[in-house]
Amino acid sequence: MPLLTEKFMRIVRYPEAEASPDGRTMLVFDGQPVLFHEEHGALTLQMELPALPDDADKRHETILNLTSYAMGRSLKDDAILSYDTKNKKLLLWQTLKGVIDDETLVSAVETFLATSEWWRQRLQAPQAATSVPPPHTMFFRP
Repeated sequence: MPLLTEKFMRIVRYPEAEASPDGRTMLVFDGQPVLFHEEHGALTLQMELPALPDDADKRHETILNLTSYAMGRSLKDDAILSYDTKNKKLLLWQTLKGVIDDETLVSAVETFLATSEWWRQRLQAPQAATSVPPPHTMFFRP
């Protein structure tokens, strides 16, 4: 199993999970799968967000809203919102590089999960959007 993923699982006492040969491990938090992918000493977290609306007008409006939010949040968030055109899915991802101590690793995952929740809320109720992320509601420390 990749080192940072294994380290994270040990710190938070996450149950066993199996890594693929290419260094990918799927962990689930509150029913939401997060892909942990390690390569060349960097850890990338990736999560699929809810689908865009089927209705073309609503989809267009949602994309405009998401683009507006993404511009502002890019100034303060390490997580990046992207759209996979091949699979037609919204993805949130973040890469952690360098020497990562236990506290930084856990904090980065907590922040990523809080950020993903913020984006989920924007997709469910775009008219109620604000630029302030929710407070951390997950604590992994034993």
